[in-house]
Amino acid sequence: MPERMLCAIPARGGSKRLARKNLLPLAGKPMLVYSIEAARDSGL
Repeated sequence: MPERMLCAIPARGGSKRLARKNLLPLAGKPMLVYSIEAARDSGL
């Protein structure tokens, strides 16, 4: 049975200047998606 890993990516929604900025699109994808994809593709 393959090992499974859990990754927690902290993404605050309460920014003072730009609320929910992690969910705003950057080059067509929410910024949080870049972190999720990097974690998934890391090979760990």
